[in-house]
Amino acid sequence: MAHIVRSVLLVDYDSLHASLRESSQVAAEWLAGLSGVWLDAIEDGELVVQRKGEPHKRRLLVKRCYADPKLLGSQREGLIAQGFQIIDCLPLSGRERNAAEISMVLDAVDLVTHSAPYDEFILLSADTDLTPVLLKLRQQNRTTAVYAGPQTSTSYKAFADAFLDEGKLIAAIEAEHDRAGLPQTRTPPPPPAPVKAAPAAGSAAREELSDLARRIHDATKVPLYAPATYAELFKFLTEDVAANGYHFQQTAENVANRLTEAGRNVTKRQVGFVVKGLALKGHSFTAEDKPEALAAGFREQVLYLAGNADLKLSERDKELVSSWIVGAPGDHLDIEIPASDALARKGETAEVSQFPAKRTKALAAPAATTAAEPASATPEAQPASGVDVEDSILAAIAEAVDVSVDKPIAPAPPTAAASGKPPLRPAAPAPKPVAPPAAEDDIGNEIQKILANYTQSRQESGGRR
Repeated sequence: MAHIVRSVLLVDYDSLHASLRESSQVAAEWLAGLSGVWLDAIEDGELVVQRKGEPHKRRLLVKRCYADPKLLGSQREGLIAQGFQIIDCLPLSGRERNAAEISMVLDAVDLVTHSAPYDEFILLSADTDLTPVLLKLRQQNRTTAVYAGPQTSTSYKAFADAFLDEGKLIAAIEAEHDRAGLPQTRTPPPPPAPVKAAPAAGSAAREELSDLARRIHDATKVPLYAPATYAELFKFLTEDVAANGYHFQQTAENVANRLTEAGRNVTKRQVGFVVKGLALKGHSFTAEDKPEALAAGFREQVLYLAGNADLKLSERDKELVSSWIVGAPGDHLDIEIPASDALARKGETAEVSQFPAKRTKALAAPAATTAAEPASATPEAQPASGVDVEDSILAAIAEAVDVSVDKPIAPAPPTAAASGKPPLRPAAPAPKPVAPPAAEDDIGNEIQKILANYTQSRQESGGRR
């Protein structure tokens, strides 16, 4: 047991609490309050049963707990004291379960590509089939451990390298409870109605969101971030603008740096995609911005880009996009953003000022024709509409903003005097002093303002000039 494994621990608190209540009221009530006991047992290798090989010690580098804040209540402090990051997950509207399992899976996929070399992922959820993510982690050469209760099948445990046995967890909590002489129930008392287990629905929702997020990412390049990462991005964005003002390049770089420091695997280019999307949509960044409003705005941007990429999204898909971009993975972003009036009336995405690459086909050179084949016979030779040409030009301008981020402006060619050669004609009189050119960041800001104002006026006039 000399080797120490670097581990990630992700806990679905609601499902564990509900499962423990079936066997031990004490263990359920003190699951959070006595979390230090079972965390130590996990790290020492006493609570995790290895399917092959001997138990080993581990170091829990990441500890996250996904919970309904009403169910967790005052026990939150017990988990925070043990180094847990609490991810508040409110129950979804019209459903008995929250999005804890979805957030867990997306965070696991996000962490497997993190710069830190995590060896093991411990996913503790009592009523969710995590088989797909277990297979994904195995493909990435990571070992896994799952939660095993009385109803857990042997075939499910076979997909993991180890499992945390519920009976051992109950014994560890009850032993410490008796030793410390604690009351049977905590204060204040727990909510009377436990969360009902719904493994089939939870597993289906998790797979739905994961598949939809990947489809949208592949078609539009929207960053494939976990809900918690998006929550932190919008929070850091509002804080940076409030502290430093809005400057496209520098703002994106500042937010990307803060996300990296927080352990998120992001790039400046990806963060810039989100920032530029909001700016081109018409949002003017101010110190009064709120993370919830930015999240709602980017959700509309994602729906628009998906529509222009010919992705047919159902009402259920749009609801999942809200869970992904706006959803409640963080305690600072736990509100539900309603759909826009346009969505409620028409069931379709409102247009925003993002110009997809596919519209630039209107400016392509017409196909070559012969005498036997008149130009009007080929669709490529048809004149482009004014709106398509406008959109194509604006798309090219929008791309110029990206160029200014990654490519410095080329220096001007040397003059004859600088090269040492005599001038061909008498030197012209010295030019009058002019103002220095704007910095690249200011150019990007101005272009975005022009695009945003133009798009708003075009939308107000019905999309035609």
